[in-house]
Amino acid sequence: MKLFNIVLALAFLASLVSCNGGVSETEYEALLAENDSLRDAKAQIECDVNTYLLEYAEIQNCVDSINEAEHNISIGGTESTTSAVRDMKRMLDDKQKQINDLLARLNASGLEINGLKTAIADLSKRCEIAEGRVAELENELSETKRELRNTRVDLVAANESKRVAEEKAEQIQTKAEEDAKKAQEATDDLKYNKYYIVDTEKELKKKKFLSGATNNKLDVHGKENLCKKIDYRNVSTISIGPSTSKPKIKSSHPTSSYKIDGDKTNYRLVINNKEEFWSNSKFLVVATYGN
Repeated sequence: MKLFNIVLALAFLASLVSCNGGVSETEYEALLAENDSLRDAKAQIECDVNTYLLEYAEIQNCVDSINEAEHNISIGGTESTTSAVRDMKRMLDDKQKQINDLLARLNASGLEINGLKTAIADLSKRCEIAEGRVAELENELSETKRELRNTRVDLVAANESKRVAEEKAEQIQTKAEEDAKKAQEATDDLKYNKYYIVDTEKELKKKKFLSGATNNKLDVHGKENLCKKIDYRNVSTISIGPSTSKPKIKSSHPTSSYKIDGDKTNYRLVINNKEEFWSNSKFLVVATYGN
């Protein structure tokens, strides 16, 4: 309305100037000055209106961009998502302040541009809707972060359970290997390990290997610790040492599988057939004489 009144005043002055009749020179100059003032006011009003429109367009474009970003954003709990939501909230706060400032300046100007006021009010409402949506996004983001934290806690617990299970499995595996080794050693002990002792008949009797009136009864049970342990696969000869008479083998061995050679100063046992020699007993008891 104010702009319309100014335009009418300008038109009226223009008609007076063109006629230039019925007025004095002083009045004419006053009218020209007022005409110039009205033209300046019109130009200022046009400038103000253009400024309002440009600001409105800039705010509208910003709100449109935010609305588009809201629809495209993916709530993933990442730092980039958090930053994007924070930026949208800040931008909306700024634009709402800018809308309120624009509307206050428009009301203060006295210009009755109802269409622009209505558009600004609609834009303000769009900002409020966008702010509500951003608030929802913030809530969704907070919930996603909480779920991620819980997932991480569950994952840590699962990894710990896995570590404990693997550690227990390793312990079981180690024990199984140790048991297998002991079993193999026991098997080897039964299969390949043999025991022998070479001593005087008198000492053998003291150690309870021999008994009876003629020392013809042999007892080797539980006497492994008194004997020398060998792997029979690696032994073909056994040193007997000196004896005043030929040493006697008190344990049971096929005579065809061995022989004793040497003299009183040094006898030795020569095993010709290892498998056959040890087939009857895992103990070899040799008695010497003279001491």
